[in-house]
Order: sequence, then structure tokens, then C-alpha cells
Amino acid sequence: MIGALLLMLAAADPGALADMMEPVLLDTVWRGLNLDAELVAHHRGYLAYLDAHPEAASAEEAHSDLTTTTGYRGAVWGFDAALWNNPAVQDRFDAYFERLATDAGLRRKVGALYRVEFGDPKLRRNHGGAMAYLRAHPAQALRFLDHPSRLRPTPDSLRGLYGYLSNHDSVREELRACFEQLDQEAAAHVDVYSWWALLAPGKGETAERYEALTAHFARYPHHFWVWHRRNTALARDPSGRDWIRYWNRRVRHATGLGARYAKYLKVLRRRPELRRAAETEWQREHGGAPSWPPATPVPELPAPLEKKNAKEKKRGRMTIDGPRKPNTPTISKPSATATPKKPRAPKRPKSPSRNPTSATRNRGW
Repeated sequence: MIGALLLMLAAADPGALADMMEPVLLDTVWRGLNLDAELVAHHRGYLAYLDAHPEAASAEEAHSDLTTTTGYRGAVWGFDAALWNNPAVQDRFDAYFERLATDAGLRRKVGALYRVEFGDPKLRRNHGGAMAYLRAHPAQALRFLDHPSRLRPTPDSLRGLYGYLSNHDSVREELRACFEQLDQEAAAHVDVYSWWALLAPGKGETAERYEALTAHFARYPHHFWVWHRRNTALARDPSGRDWIRYWNRRVRHATGLGARYAKYLKVLRRRPELRRAAETEWQREHGGAPSWPPATPVPELPAPLEKKNAKEKKRGRMTIDGPRKPNTPTISKPSATATPKKPRAPKRPKSPSRNPTSATRNRGW
């Protein structure tokens, strides 16, 4: 009954439904944070850090707002899980964005390449794998983009792009100019190409997750720039980035938080009086907000256990094991019986003797 009422309300006035659900969201996250004083400390410190770093805050808040949508959240969290599972790959990811954060010229040239890709609808929708291959093989990319027929044999990943560029010279020339500009940057050969090489099709979990991420960006190209700028902005302060990453990952699996946390932050930005009220309560109970990021090393979080292609189990449903199939009974084959002997014909009885004395003796008289 309540579910039907909420659906009717959503159809009539979506804003009214949001107003009804907001108290539930606030209460759930409030309870989740207060389950552990350490969660409260990180939450308060994280918000204080963003207050003190407006450039990082702008990029982080835009990213946080997008994680309230299912598609962006799933793609970004899936890719982050791949980094979480492989610290060496995560280090290459961090080196890439740290280089972009500190080298404005290189950042512009990398951005120019992505603008060509995401600015052409057919290129981004149909040839994302080919673009990943070109970025992972920049020497081949220069030969291919100079004239597609010069790269022989044509790699399977580039066959579709070969046909497309054959009819779109302007796109090919733009891409070639971007790769030529990048090739002149020594830093690109150190920190850019080494990261892109890990994203080539078939290179493992990271490449697979990144392919899913770019598939989302192909549908919503502006989401790419939100994600890209957020990572670049955070890379300007590696310590702050590492703690923000730790906090976001911890929130993801915390009771009562998860996807709700970004929605909660969005409400707080819209209604700052709620944040002030919460801070007053925590001041009374815990004292002032802690210095953040902490000076201690970032704790290690166990990587999430995610099996490839495993379907998520539905929560809250009882699983009952069915009865086992009984074993097929083993029936011993009876041994063959011996062929019965042919019965003998009965002997013909002797004719009784005609001697009366003898007959009487035989009857026992």
C-alpha cells in the first residue's frame, strides 16, 4: 500500500516524493556514521579539507554528485575496484595524473586527443577499442594515422577504424596531429604511454574495467571530463588524494552509507543548516574536528572480493537447499541358473505276484 502511494506521489509531484524520502536518507546516514567514532572523524575531516581546498572541492563535488546516478557510479566504482585490486597498476594511474597535474602543456595535448575522440559521436560510440589500441601503441598510431594502409598487417582492433577514417580524412588528420604533438613531449613517453599501455584491449582486469568505463563515457561524454578533471585536481595533493580515496572506499562498504553517502553530501550542500546542526552535536560529543588528512600512513583496506562475471546475490531472501537427488540403486544381476536336468521317467512298478501267500505277507496281515 505504501509502495503504491509513493509511486502515485512520484508521478504527481517528484519533488514531494524527494521531500518525503529525504528524512529517511538523513537518518540512515546519520546512524551509519555514528556507529563508529572513527567514521565521524573522517567525515568531519573530509568536509573540512574540501572547505580549505576550493579547487579540489569543486572537482570532488561534481564527481560526488554524479555518483548519485547508477550508471556513472557503477562504471567508476568498477574501474576503481580494478585499481584497488592491483596496487602496481594504481601507482601507474597516479603517476599519469600527477604528471598531467604538474605539466600544463602536456595536459593540454592529452586533453586535445580526448576532445577529438569524444567530440565525434561515431568515433566515441563505435571505435573506443580502436582508440585504446592507438593510445597503447603510439608508434603504430603515427604510421596508421599518416595513412591507414601503411600499417600492415592491419591489427584486428583497427579494422573498423580503418574503414571509418578512410571516409573521414579530417578526423584522421586531427588525430594524427594530436599524436605528433604528444610524441614531441618527453614526459609523454615516461608517464602517459606507460599508463595507456595498460589499457590496451585484452590486457587484463584494468583494461576490461576501463573499457566499461569508456562505454559509459561514450554515451555521456561530459561525464568523462568530470572524472578526468577530478583525478587531475586531486593529484595536485597526493596525500589528500590518497586519504580521499581511502575514505571513499571505506564509505562504499560501510553499513548505512554506500551509495547513500553521496546523496547525503548533496543534501548538505543544498541545506548547510543541517551540516551546522550535525557539527554542533559532534562538537559536544567528540570535540573539534580532527586535522585531516592525518599525518599517519594511509591504512590498507582489504581489496573487495569480486568474481568476474559473478551475479550479485539478492539480499534478504532465504536460500533453501532442495533435497538431494537420490542415488540410483545398484541392482545385482542374478547369476544364470543351471539348466534343469531332464526328469527321468518313473519306473514302471512291478506287477504284483499272484501267489496269495506272498501278497498277504506284503500287506502286513
